[in-house]
Amino acid sequence: MDNVDRNFRFERLNENLLKFYRIDPPKHLLKYTPEWSLEFWIYKFLNNLDPLAKFLQKREPEIIDQYTATHDSSTGLGNNTVTSRFHKYNLFRETDLVIEELKADIEKQISTYLSRTDPAVFKSTNFDPHINCWFNIMRPDDKIKEHAHNVTNPFISGHYTVLCEDSYTYYVIPVTRDRLEFKNTIGEGTIFPSYVQHGTSNHTGTDVRISIAWDLYYNKEDIFPAIYDNVEKVNLYYVDPK
Repeated sequence: MDNVDRNFRFERLNENLLKFYRIDPPKHLLKYTPEWSLEFWIYKFLNNLDPLAKFLQKREPEIIDQYTATHDSSTGLGNNTVTSRFHKYNLFRETDLVIEELKADIEKQISTYLSRTDPAVFKSTNFDPHINCWFNIMRPDDKIKEHAHNVTNPFISGHYTVLCEDSYTYYVIPVTRDRLEFKNTIGEGTIFPSYVQHGTSNHTGTDVRISIAWDLYYNKEDIFPAIYDNVEKVNLYYVDPK
C-alpha cells in the first residue's frame, strides 16, 4: 500500500504487520495536533474453505431459529441475521473439524500479533484472554455500516473472509477520519485495535458474502455483562520471532 493521504504514512514492519501513523506536524503545532499509531496484522489461511462456507450457511437458519435477536451492533444487517445473535452464539463453541482448524489458526495469528506488538502481555498476571466469535452472511446489496466493536474496554478484534466478490473493508483513522481501504480476499484475515471504526462496501456480487468476526477481551473483568457467559477462553502463547 502506498502513502494514500498526506496526513499519514504507513510502514510494513514485516510480512504481516502494517503500521499506520500520523505525520509529524510542524513544531509550532505539536500541542494542537493529535498523535496516533495503528498496527494491523494481515494474514492468509489458505486451507480449502468450501467446507467452512457450507458449514456456516447450513448453521445460519438453525442459529436464527434457536436464538432471539438482540441487536445487530449498528452494522445495519438487521435482526434476521446471525450477526444480531452475537450476544448469545459463539462460533468457537462449535465442535465441527472445520471450526477446530479455524480456531487453532486464529489463536496462532493472535499469539503472533501480540508477540510482535506487545510481548509483555504474556507475562502479565492479569492476562486471561477470552473471545467472542460470530459470522456475518450478506446478500446482494447488503453492506456493513460503520461501527466499532469496543470503545469502553478496547483490546483487539479480527475479521476473516470466507466468501466474497469484489468488496472491501474500510477502517477510519481516529480524529482525522481518513479511511484505509483493504480489498477483501478469500482466505485473508485482519487483526486490529477494537476501537477502530470500520465498515464495508456494498456487496455487489450474486452469491452471499461470508465473513467471520471476533473480539478478544484481555480478561473477563472487561467483558460486558450481556455477553459475559458467551465468551470462550483461548490458548494464546508467546511466539519467538526467530
